[in-house]
Formats: sequence, structure tokens, C-alpha cells
Amino acid sequence: MATRVAAFTAKVRNLHDFQLRLLHGIVPVPSGLDIANTIRSFSQILLCVLKDVPYSPLEMLRNCEQDTARLALFPNLDYKGLYNAIVQLMDVVPLIQYGLHAFGQSVLQCLGCLLSFLDAETIDTLPYLVASSMAVLPDSLHQEIVNCLCFYILPFTITRKPQSEEEDQERQHLQIEETYASQSVSAILMMVFQFSNNSAHHCQLLECLMAMKPGVVKDLLCITAYGTAGARSSAAKLLFYYWPPFNINAIEKRTPTHQVRLAVQNRSPAPFVSADWPPLLCQRDSCPNTGVAEAAKVCFDHGASITFANEKPPPLYLCIECANEIHRCSANLSFHDVIHPMQQVALFCESKSCRSSDKQAVSVCFSMECASYNTNHPIRHCRSCHQSRHNNRRGFDHVYHTALTSSWKMEVETRTFLIESIVSLLQEASSTSSVPESSSVKEGLQMLNVQSNLMDLQSSKSAGTLSVTSSQTPDSIDDKLLMSRHGVWLMVSLCWPTAESDAEVIGRLVSMLLNWYAATAYINDHLESPSEKLKTEHVAPWIAAVIDKHPQIFVSCLLPHPPEYARIGGHWETLTGKSAHLKAGLNRILCLVPYDVVSPEIWDQVMPHWMEALVTDSNANASQRFGITSPMNVEISSQISILLSKLLDPEMSPLGFDSKTMYNFLTVRFSRTSASVQKQTLTWIQFLTSLEIVVQINILLKMFSEGVRTMKVANPDDRFLRKPSNLEKLSALHDSNGSRKTSISPVVEDDSEQNSPLSEDEGPAIPASSEAGFQTDPELNLSCCIMMLDILLKQMQLQCMERHSGIWGALATEICKLLRNMIISPWVTSHKCEGKQSEECMFCESRVIWHQMALHLVTYIAPDLPLQQPDSEIEVFSSEEVEKGKNKSSPDSEKKQEMRPSDVVITMPLPETHTVGNVLVNMPQIMTATVETVSEQLDLAPIIPSEKVVPAIARAVTITDTDVATATVHVQKATLVGENDQPIDIEKPFDNREFWKTSVGKFWFSFEDLPDQLQYCHQLLKELPTTKEPDVLYHILQSLHILCLHGDALVKASRDHRGFLIWCQENLLIENLWNLLNAEHGHICDVCVPVLLHCITLPCGLDVFWNIIQKAFHHQDWRQRFTAVERVTVIARFLDTTPLKNQQALQSALANAFCYLISSMDDINVQVAQRATLFMGTVHDRAIKALVLCLESQFDSVIVDRPMVLQSLYQLHNSMSDRRILSWDFFLNRFDTLFIEAQINAEKCGDITYLRDLRNSDLNSETFLRKLNRAHEALSQSDTSNSGGSAQGPSQADSPTSSTAPSAPHQPPPLIKTLSASFGTKWPYKRTMSAPAQMLPRAEKAGSSSVIDKEKVYSRQFSAPVLKRRSSGRFGIGEYS
Repeated sequence: MATRVAAFTAKVRNLHDFQLRLLHGIVPVPSGLDIANTIRSFSQILLCVLKDVPYSPLEMLRNCEQDTARLALFPNLDYKGLYNAIVQLMDVVPLIQYGLHAFGQSVLQCLGCLLSFLDAETIDTLPYLVASSMAVLPDSLHQEIVNCLCFYILPFTITRKPQSEEEDQERQHLQIEETYASQSVSAILMMVFQFSNNSAHHCQLLECLMAMKPGVVKDLLCITAYGTAGARSSAAKLLFYYWPPFNINAIEKRTPTHQVRLAVQNRSPAPFVSADWPPLLCQRDSCPNTGVAEAAKVCFDHGASITFANEKPPPLYLCIECANEIHRCSANLSFHDVIHPMQQVALFCESKSCRSSDKQAVSVCFSMECASYNTNHPIRHCRSCHQSRHNNRRGFDHVYHTALTSSWKMEVETRTFLIESIVSLLQEASSTSSVPESSSVKEGLQMLNVQSNLMDLQSSKSAGTLSVTSSQTPDSIDDKLLMSRHGVWLMVSLCWPTAESDAEVIGRLVSMLLNWYAATAYINDHLESPSEKLKTEHVAPWIAAVIDKHPQIFVSCLLPHPPEYARIGGHWETLTGKSAHLKAGLNRILCLVPYDVVSPEIWDQVMPHWMEALVTDSNANASQRFGITSPMNVEISSQISILLSKLLDPEMSPLGFDSKTMYNFLTVRFSRTSASVQKQTLTWIQFLTSLEIVVQINILLKMFSEGVRTMKVANPDDRFLRKPSNLEKLSALHDSNGSRKTSISPVVEDDSEQNSPLSEDEGPAIPASSEAGFQTDPELNLSCCIMMLDILLKQMQLQCMERHSGIWGALATEICKLLRNMIISPWVTSHKCEGKQSEECMFCESRVIWHQMALHLVTYIAPDLPLQQPDSEIEVFSSEEVEKGKNKSSPDSEKKQEMRPSDVVITMPLPETHTVGNVLVNMPQIMTATVETVSEQLDLAPIIPSEKVVPAIARAVTITDTDVATATVHVQKATLVGENDQPIDIEKPFDNREFWKTSVGKFWFSFEDLPDQLQYCHQLLKELPTTKEPDVLYHILQSLHILCLHGDALVKASRDHRGFLIWCQENLLIENLWNLLNAEHGHICDVCVPVLLHCITLPCGLDVFWNIIQKAFHHQDWRQRFTAVERVTVIARFLDTTPLKNQQALQSALANAFCYLISSMDDINVQVAQRATLFMGTVHDRAIKALVLCLESQFDSVIVDRPMVLQSLYQLHNSMSDRRILSWDFFLNRFDTLFIEAQINAEKCGDITYLRDLRNSDLNSETFLRKLNRAHEALSQSDTSNSGGSAQGPSQADSPTSSTAPSAPHQPPPLIKTLSASFGTKWPYKRTMSAPAQMLPRAEKAGSSSVIDKEKVYSRQFSAPVLKRRSSGRFGIGEYS
């Protein structure tokens, strides 16, 4: 015995020596034949030892408790050393140069013989060792490996029971204690699936395991979940081939079940047909049908196996003929039936005694008791037959497999395998996507299967006879799409969402399904493809159920930062940056849109988070502009822009709803929200605009108007919010403390602290809308207003909207309304710079930016060039209107004249008369009663001088003598008509804010009724006196300049809203503009002067400006006159931009101001006189010529002013001798005017018969006729002044027509202002108004000599003005050319 042991041990050492020589390449290297011969000798030794054993060790292998007794039957040889030597040789198989086939056969035979001699731990590892040999042994041995597993190894390892046979039979169907061998079934299956491309091998091994282990489906699901690509494909196909339908109603309600199963089989690259794999043949050496007869019986007696098959390991598999022959010779041998392969996977019950009406198969039984009814083939049962054959009384020890139930009813481990199987199958479609990816993303996707294909890569390094990688991984798109559809079928049949479903499981499935949508969206396939049918018929209802039962889970999976359990598949499996993750997630949403999965409600919840994530990522990328920017980030940013453009395309958007609904997620964030929410939303819109994504202007205006309306709630003094309806709405926005109510808070990119960052290089998220300087609501409101204007301007440019289309269009009206609402928001007056300079104040700088943006917006819509100056028809007191008024025919026609909107018409009441009485009752003649007119002076709106008010006239009423006795006359009440001809009830108390006092009367108008353009102008004018910052003033004036001169806003107001314009002229326009004329800020004056001069040409502009000039230069305080000199000089400096031709009122006003400026050079105050002299020299030549033109026009138009004009020009000529102030043409034109006027007077007296001028011009020429008309107007004006009264002094400056004294209360003032009336009488402290010595001032004649006594009167005040000492010869005619 010792010699036998030593020989056995020596042979084992010989095997170890073979392994070392192969491993280290020691010569001579053993071949496969050498090793095979040595291993065969071990097989013979083991069979010889086994032959002497009295008991059947194979029967003892079934029970673990008999292992000790079993091992005691054999001699003490180194069985485990032999096993370890074979294991080590399997590791160096790739190094064997030849004889590999013989080596493999010998190893399989030896392992089959060695099974009975191993201990329990080693037996458990034996199945996996045999299965792993498929990775290194040639393909020709794959069938032998499978046969070894199915008939010699697995029946004695998987079925090993740890308990006694009696107890196990009672509890086998309830609980099975897993051993290492049973737990390694999934690994065994995966090895065979991966390294064998023959589906017959897969079916044979799976059917063998199904006959021994009830829970094989769990192993299949495990392989599908965690196996390699080839193994997953085979496992998924076997799962659908062998298992009964999961849920027919869920998979297909219209199509028969067998069509679904056939579709699975037909689309498989290698259909699973059980008849394809060959059955095991008879193992008897002397079988008469060797190589043909199928094994039908098995004998577990080791003696019989050694006797009848001396080279085969036990047990012995025999055909029927051989089994009967041996049984006749050895009656004590027991034979068991061998279950045959499944001939066909039936969909209906195969029991011949089935009486159920529903014959759909729900289980398959592999026990011989049930299989005997199906000719020893596994049999399928319906539900009724299954319950009758497998219950507590019978069939409890049968191995059967039932249809899979809902995943929510499975045990935790099985459900985990199922969910992961669905995920892995859906992931197969990711590699089929043809969507453009960046290079790094492609590399990441290619690395997905590296780990799963590791065994393939190792196998490819083996001997050249092996080529298994290409046969295992499905390379075609159809195969991968089929696998992904398997996952969809599993999901919709076994994982239908319910209210009790695990939220994380549902989220995981939803996330993977969304990736599947994205992966299959770019496949070039027709709409009738299986994937598209699945999406519309099965997946869409499943998603609808998820949205119904778990809406927040579905929304969270669509977010840019989904929960951790939803970060699976697709881009989550790659090592990419945050931008790549965002791009892939956005692309996923785009792929979902065509299937109506994204509803408007989901869109509104998802998009705010996406916008915040995209903006934050964009800011992070922009912060790297001074560092090294990855080209991949630039590429991904461009792809994100393309995806957003597709999603938000207003015309071609795949969302399926209109632009209003598409941008509703932005609109709702402007209503009843805080300033921080609005600013964050505006940041998103700015980001979209930067990507050149169009947002319709009307939608933007609606958003911004609502946002500004929400801002205005904080301003209690807003007169535009006085309507009760608005107050009720706005009061709902505040709580009891007055703070703004809101149900929407700023979006946080990732509000879950448990979620990990999207990439390793991602830092802490910085909110896109955060700004360190602005914290309070007014400051944030200002920032929001700036962003609104910036977005609006850029969107108008992006949409190529017409520029300079005018300020009266629909779009311009909405823009002006928005600007007007912004400027009355609380941020305008709620800020004070405390403890810092205004130049360093961020709020003040932002305020300047807002006005600058408003200017850009107004410039965009307003005409590019200034419009023509107002014609003479719009002037207040033009001579044409007077002439037209004189030519009116009758009172009836005057009543029919169209009244202007600003006229206030009063219907005068009729006087009440007494009843005539009975005295005239019997009078036969007809009496005529004349009702007199009663004029009541109602001081509601006095007559505007330029308009003729129709008086109320009561006509004569004719009555008969029979009616006189009872006739009565009633006084009718006065009727007041507003600007728009609406009747006004005068009995009701008037709101004071609706009546506005002016120098020409009261006007009734409401600011809310004005056009939005005029309302915006009004708000800008209100800002002028309170604004101190020069930059803000400049932009406000620029806006007014564009609106008034380019947009013709004030001219239109003079026609349609005269009362409003007159009130603005007297209160907001001219005086404020006059106060802004400061030489220190020339850029402000450059804009202010044209607006001021334009206002002078409008109604009441001349009167207001005339009075301001007169008051300033007649002021007692020299500082006021000092400032007036500067302001008039500023007007002169910037005069060249304003046309003066045909502007008689403007010429008269400038002549008046210029005369005051000239006279100020002789002011009694030295500072005023010196400043006037110095500033006069700063006026450029063009302005001097324009001012001289105004004086000439005043000379020709007003006869009484001619001495003063000549005196002013003479003084100007002497003070500015280097300028050519006077010329020959000046005197010729003036003498020509005097000559024509003298001829007109002579013609009236009859002294001459025709007129001519000094130039002897053609009497019919336009030039001569213009001179003649001007002379007539001057003479008529002179006659009117002489007949109407003398000029009034400054004491009557309160009257709007202070130049003349009207003879009647409502008599119109003269059309042309006179300098004589403006300068008035001699002022004691003035040196410019000289008079003869014998003439005393009127103040002295009136007895006011106290004024003269206070100041020393110099004699030169009553003489000619002090001039430069020059001889009179210098003023000869020849001196001028």
C-alpha cells in the first residue's frame, strides 16, 4: 500500500513539474500529449480504486452528512493534490504548444473520476473549474465540457442536500439552503454563455440546471444584470424563450401571445431551438447501436459503470436496449429515467387531462413524475393543472418553474437582479446612438464594456487557435437593439408602477428608460420599427403611470442634478466634465419631446433647474477665459446652444405647445415674486439671448410689465395705481407686515446635500444671479430693470426688428409704457449715498446704466433724423388763425366748427322768466317772445387765446297767443365737456388732481388717459428737477431729445392734448430746461438747448420763456442776473443745431434774450457786466449771425422795437469790433423795409399809385411780395398796439400777455412780443436803457421816488449810452460793404 501511495504522489509531483516547466519555459517543454498520458493514468488508478469500493459513492454524494463515511471507503491517496495539480495546469493551458485537444479530454475524464474522492469544499468548486475550462480549451471540446457538466458533475454537486433526506423532501419546495456550488450557477452559466457561440450548449446547460435547481431564473437575471455583453444577450434570450409569458396584458393586448414570442425568437441572431443540441448517447462499450442510440436510463452503481464502460467515469448512461439487457443479467441494479430535452416551448398546457378553460401555460415541471406524462420531456401546465399537481399533498418535491410575478412581490435579491437586468439591457442601446459626441465622450462610451469584456481580451492573447471575442459580443445594431427591447419588455411586464412601489427603484428605471429614448432617437429607422412601436404602445402608458403615481420621481430624473439612484447609464457611466453631463441630459429631454412625455406642467418644473445649471456652468466656463480653456468645453457649449435652439424654436419647436406655454416657466416667475427671483429669471433670459435664441417680443413685454408691476407695489405714492381693481390686486401681494407675498423662491442648482457633484473637477456651485453689491429690494429692482432693457434691446436686434419705425407704433407704445412703469418704481427715489462718494456707489452707476439702456431703446424705435420743425398752423397765436377766425360766416357755422379735444365748452343757461298771465289769453295776434342770453363767468377753463370759443346763444322762440299764458322758460344747467368730448357732471365734486391750473385757465385731463409716450415724457420731466447726477441728466435729456425732436411727441401733444402740453410748458418743461443750462456741463447743454428751443415754438412756449428771461434779468439779486448771463450764452453757443427760418416766435424769444445779454455788459454790478463781456466773446460766429438774424427779424416785425434793436446792434458792434456784426446789406435791407412801409402809408393817402423797393425788384416776384407782406404785418401790428394800449412794465408780468393791456377780459394778446414791453421802464440800477434827460421814469411819476433816493443817480443815466470814443466818420456808409 505504501508503494501505491508513493507512486501516486510521485505522479502528482510529475504534474507539478509539467506546470513549472510550462510556466517558466524550461526545456524540454512538455506537450499536451505528455500531460494527457499522465492524467489518463490517474483516471485508470481512480477507476481501479473505485471498483473495490463496496458501497455506491455516487449515492452518498447526494447527502453532505455522509461525506465522512464516503471518504473512509477510499485508500489514503493524495486526491486533493491531484486536483490542485490539475487546477494549476489549467492556468498554463495557453502555453501548451500542441496536443491541447487530448489534454482537454484527459482532464475532463479525470475530473469526472475524481469527483467521488473529493471532500465537500473541493466538490463545490469543481463545477466552476470545469466551466472555466471552456475559456482555454478549444471549441472542439465545448460539447464535451457541457456534457461533463450536465451528466457527471452538476447532478452530484448542485443537488447535494445538507439535511436528512426525509426532512429535505418535506421542505425542499419551501426553503433551500444555498451551497457554494449552487451559488456558482450564475458564474457557470456566464462562462458558457460568454465563451460558446453555440446556442445548443446554452439550452442544454440551462435545461440541466432547470431540472435540478428551482431558482435558476434568479441566476439568469443575475447574468443579465452583471454579466458580460455576450452573456447578457444569451441570458435575456433564454429568459424569454423558456419562461412563460410574464404578463400578456402588459406586453401586448391586441397581438396574440405567440406572435410576441415568435418576434423574440425570429429577431434573435441564433434562435433557440431545443432539437438543435444533440442528446447524450449510450455509454456502453458494446452497445449494438453505438453512436446512434440516445441515452434513456442512468445507473448510479459505480461497478456497472466500470464493467460496461471501463474508460468512462460513473454514472452509466444507457439506451433502452442496453439497459434492458443489463437488467436481465443483473437484476439488482436500479435504473432511473433520464429526462429528455424540451422539444418545443409550448404556450399552452401540455397535460392531456387538462379541463381548464384558460389553457395558457404558467409553469413548467422538470420532475420525472410529471414529465412521464409528456414522454419524459418537461411539461408545461396551466394554472389549474399546476395547482392540482403541485401542492402540499403531492408534488411538493418537484422542481418546477412558474411565471415571474410582479417585481414588487419578489424577494429583495430577485427584485434587485431584475431591476439591474432591465438597466443593463436598456444600456445596450447606448452604443447604437449616432448622435454627435465629443471625442472624450466617445472614448468614455467605448470604455463601458472594458470590464465586462476583460475575459475576452485575455482570451484573445491565448493560442492562435482561439477566436472567441468576436463570437460573443453582439456587434450589429440589430442585436443590441433587440437586447434593449428585452429590457423594455421586462420593465413594462414586471415593473408596472403602483402607489406602493419603491421610489428609488422607479427612479432608477425611469432614468435608464430616458437614456434608452435618447439612444434610440438617432437611429436611422422608420416609424414602424419595433423600437418606435414599443415607445408609443407600451412605454408611453408606463411613463404615464409613473407620472400619475410618482410625479416627483419622474421630474427629479429630468433634472440636471438627479438623485444618486438615478445617475445610471449613458453619460453617467463616463468620466466627463459637468458640461458634458448637462449636454447629455438636455439631449435626453429633446429626445423625449416628440412622444408627448414632457407635458407643460413637467416642463414648467424642470426648465428652471436646467436654466440655473446651464447659466452656472456658463459662468464657470467664462471664468476660465484668463486660464487654459479646454477645447472640449467650447465644443460642448456650442452643442448645448444647438439643443436649446431646437427646444425653444418658436416656429419649429418639437414641444407641441405654443410659445406662451413654452415660456410660461419664465412668465410665472415675474408675478408676485421677490426681486431675487426676478433677477435670477432675467439671468436665464440673458443666457438664452446670448445663445441667439429668440423670445418673442410680446412675451417679453408681458413678462417685464408684470415684473415691474410687482415692483411698484412698494411705492405708495404711485398715482397710477389708484383704481380700486388694481389696489385689490396689489394688496393681495403683501402680507400684514407689508412685505411682498410669493410662492416661488430662487432656484438652487442642486438643493440636495447628499448628491455628489457631476464631475470630480466641479467646485462649489455659485448662484448665477448672485451679486455682492445688491442686497435690498430697491437695489435688486434696479438691477432687474437694467437686465430687462438689455434683454429687450438685444432681442429686438436678434429678431431684426425694423429700426427707427417711429414712437407711435404698437411696439413703441408698449416699450414706452414699460419705461414709464420702470421709472416710477421704488428704486428711483429710495437710495441715498451714505458714507461714500457717488462715483464709487454701485447703485448710482447702475442708475446711469438704466437711463443709458432706456436711451438706446428709445433711439432704436425713434426716427433716425429729426423731423421737420412745426409748421405755422400749430403755433399758438399765428396770424393765419386770426385771419381764418375773421372769415367765419355766421354763429350757426361757428357752432358747427369742430372743437379741439382740449377745449372746454360751456353751454350757457337760459334766464328764467315769469308767466305772462291771463291778460294776453284773448289776444288774437301772434306774440314773439325773445329770450335774452345770460352770460355767466364760470372760471373753469378760460378761453385759450388762439382758439375761438363758441358762445351759447338762445334763439328766438315763436309761440301762439294760446300758448303764451302757459309758456314758461327754464334755465338749463351748464354742460361741461372734457378733452374727448365726454360730458362731465358739474354737480359732482371734482377731484383736484384732474384739474390743472395754467396761466390761460384750468384744464381737465388725466395722466392715465394720455398716450404712453406722453406719460413717459411726463415722468422724465418730473425727474429733471430732482436729479443731480450729470450722467443721469444727460441720458434723460437725450431721451427727451429723441422723443420730442425725432418722435414729434410734443407736437402731437399740441394737437391732441393741448391742456397737458401747456401745463407741462409752464411747470415742467421750459423752466426746468432753463435751470439746466450750465456751462460746466457742456454735453448736457448740447442736448438741452435744442429741446428748449423746440418747446418755445409750441403753445405758450414763447410766453413762458419770455417771462423767465424777463424775471431773471430784472431780478434784484445780482447772482440771478449773473446766472442768467451764463444761461443765455449757453443757448447762443448751441444755437446752430436749431433751424430758425420761419420760426417767428423763436426768433422773437432769442432776440429778447440776446438784447438782455448785450445790455448786461453795462450792468451796474461789476461781476455781471464782466461776465457778460467775457461770455459774449465765447459765442462763435455762426451763433452771432443767427442772433443778428433774430434781431433783424424783430426790427422788421415790430416797429416799436426798432430803436432798441439798433441800439443793441450798435453796442454789440462796438464791443466786438473784430466780428463783422454790421454790414452794408444790413442797412440796405433795413432801409428797404422802411422805404416800403413809407410807400404803404403814402399809398393809403393817395400820394403814389404803386409800390417798389430800393432794389427795384419785380413787383410780382416772390421776394418783393414777401417784403410787402412783412411790411403790412408790421404796420398792422403797430396799429393794434397803439389802439390797444401802451406797453406795460414788469409790474404786470403776472399776466400771460404782459406786452399789451387787453381792452376786454378775453381779448387775445398781440401775436408778436415786443422788446419795449419786456424791458419796461428805466430801472435805477441799469445802465443799458438810456433816455433823454428831461424824461423821468414812470415810477417817479407814480410817486415812487423812494426808490431813486436810495441810490445815487448819475447824470450819464439820462444821456446817450457810453460808447467807445470813436469819430463819427467811422460810421459812414462807405465803411460797410
